[in-house]
Amino acid sequence: MTIDRQTLCVIDNKPRSISPQQRLALTSLARQVVSQLELRLKIAEQQHLDRAKDDFISMVNHELRTPLTSINGALSLLHHSIGVNLDADAAQMVEISYRNSARRLCLVNDVLDVTRLASGRLPLVRKPLDITALARQAIELNQAYLDQASAGQKYPMTRTTRASSCRATSGGYYR
Repeated sequence: MTIDRQTLCVIDNKPRSISPQQRLALTSLARQVVSQLELRLKIAEQQHLDRAKDDFISMVNHELRTPLTSINGALSLLHHSIGVNLDADAAQMVEISYRNSARRLCLVNDVLDVTRLASGRLPLVRKPLDITALARQAIELNQAYLDQASAGQKYPMTRTTRASSCRATSGGYYR
């Protein structure tokens, strides 16, 4: 028993029989059309994700970087000029706050730098690195956590404390 398969011709209204080669060509064409539609959907989804990423970066810049810059500037003034009139505990709190705000500002700037690197707006410059100095800096930055751990206190290490690589200086911060 054979079934006569017919298709409606695009040019006229008469049903016509198609050969196996034509059926194969139509099947292949249908697969290509579906693939193109799926690709367009994926491109549209990627564009949506890119817009969401750009919105996030804009929010980071506006909602975090701008106030952190102001806070860091105020703490820098307090630390470098007025801080000498504070008692030892208050001066230490200003120093800690100043260093922490500088590290947070560095973290926000790093997020923005990664975005610029990914978009090609910031060139990657390779240069030699003094690994010993970097290790010393990491130890200095995490000394309080190390002291607490050796004293038996449990202090959770977060991604920020592990990855933080900024150090407060009299001129601001550096990486």
